[in-house]
Amino acid sequence: MSIDLRPGVTIAAPIAVGASAFAGLMSGEVPAGSAESFLTLSLPAALVGMLLVAFGLLPLWCILAKRGAHSGMRFTLVAALLWLLLCGALIAATGLHGQSDLRLAMAVLVPGLVLIGMFGTLAGTWRSSTPRLMRNDARRSPSVPEDPAA
Repeated sequence: MSIDLRPGVTIAAPIAVGASAFAGLMSGEVPAGSAESFLTLSLPAALVGMLLVAFGLLPLWCILAKRGAHSGMRFTLVAALLWLLLCGALIAATGLHGQSDLRLAMAVLVPGLVLIGMFGTLAGTWRSSTPRLMRNDARRSPSVPEDPAA
């Protein structure tokens, strides 16, 4: 009996990379003598990443799967477009105009795009490497045995 770790890695790795991207972008904003560390910056970003995956990316992946558009590239493009629209709406609603406000907006936009890109890549790779017999195929009913002569 073997355990398939691909779903866990597909979810955990993009969250870790997105949180690291946020901490890396924000580490320049924190003074050198401050108690803020890489871990302190990345933990809230990881929480936001988990929420984005749980309430944004996984439902979108399921919706696209039902429509037959279960491609990693197509998913990544749709998710990135939605993320850009959401960030643009938040920037417009909050009225960010200054140079420091632009850096803050980029600190939200860039890690989200990194997370989306990595999730789409890993999920698309996982989907394409899953054997055909293990997928839920609507054209075949598991209760009807296949005819070996056909």
